[in-house]
Amino acid sequence: MSDNINDGGPAFPVPEAFYLGADELFSSECRGMSLRDWFAGQALIALYQTDRSDFSTRQDADQAYRIADAMLAAKDNTPDRP
Repeated sequence: MSDNINDGGPAFPVPEAFYLGADELFSSECRGMSLRDWFAGQALIALYQTDRSDFSTRQDADQAYRIADAMLAAKDNTPDRP
């Protein structure tokens, strides 16, 4: 398995100018969560709408990231739609 995980980039991108303003309140390293993390959080919400009593919290988190990775893969393979 590769160590390079596709994180999808920033979940809520902001133009670079917002990060490099005159007062430099934000660095380019401070861009918030990745799209992968956002997808995993949304997947976790959906998972918890079902009975999860047979699963540990760690199993639920792992499943949420598997779903997020599948969503990123589908996003990368989906042609643009009109």
